[in-house]
Amino acid sequence: MTRIQADLILLEASQLRDIKLGEARATELAADVQRVCDAATEVSQQADFNDEPARFTATLLRLGKTKSRP
Repeated sequence: MTRIQADLILLEASQLRDIKLGEARATELAADVQRVCDAATEVSQQADFNDEPARFTATLLRLGKTKSRP
């Protein structure tokens, strides 16, 4: 699986938002974005296209509580 890297966060922040980040902050944000991506991937594997849309959000919230930040 592809991992979100700090250099991607630095590039996106700079090019899309004109935000200058330090390497440490970019590393923190990369970890946060990776957690969201992992949770969304896990939910999408459990979901059916015809599921109620609120189920996706509820599952993300549940996963966020069980897989909290390190």
